[in-house]
Amino acid sequence: MSRVKIEKETLRPKIETIDSSSGFVGYSFFRLLFPDSNFMKQLRLPRSFSDHVQIDKPNKQIAKLINRQAKSWKVNLNKDPEGFFCFTGEGWEKLARAHHLKLGYFLTFDYNGGMLFSFRIYGLNTTEIQNYPSQEEKKWKKEDEEKANIFEAVIHSSNLVKPYMNIPKTCKKLTELTKDGGKGNVVLMDEKGRKWPVRLRYKTERDIKERFYIASGWLEFVHGNGLRRGDRCVFELVCLRFVIVIKVRIIRCGV
Repeated sequence: MSRVKIEKETLRPKIETIDSSSGFVGYSFFRLLFPDSNFMKQLRLPRSFSDHVQIDKPNKQIAKLINRQAKSWKVNLNKDPEGFFCFTGEGWEKLARAHHLKLGYFLTFDYNGGMLFSFRIYGLNTTEIQNYPSQEEKKWKKEDEEKANIFEAVIHSSNLVKPYMNIPKTCKKLTELTKDGGKGNVVLMDEKGRKWPVRLRYKTERDIKERFYIASGWLEFVHGNGLRRGDRCVFELVCLRFVIVIKVRIIRCGV
């Protein structure tokens, strides 16, 4: 009777190679954005991807990520010191900023071959985010934010004798602080760095019209800077830790 030699087969996980022509097509994974993940700089891929997929040129590979609107970003696909592949580089940072990634967001990825990944983003309410602000919308938002912190006023005769300066409602952050009673110490600071303590006041006239204004300390600022009728003052709110500073830039009349 002949002897049959039986060799024991060692089971190994299937290794797929990703290059420009072939890939682990159909591979899907998700990532949850944690506080310590530094997700605005890089995104670590799961261990299963690192263990079962080989890259022809580690740390020199470029991946293309495409969103639901068919917009794409080229990102670096590098290995970190612990052996995990990561989406990183300038391309990833641009993608993170463009999609306003936030803590707790949930991202899903599908590999489509040829180093192309499609992805979706889900917000804190667990629904998919599909619309992102355009550059024009971002510009409008920035302008609105600036209006919330800054206002300009022309100095009239009344501003030189009455102990207050009105604050327009468009300066929302300052009016909010005024409603809260100023939230502590408030100072006006001129371009020389000199400071005058003031109070923020709020009142309702005839139970309908709201009025916000800089009160006690205003006339001291006027006299200290030699303000005259026709001068313009640009007020900019700067919130610091222990004191609220309102920077004032004075544009002299006729200059």
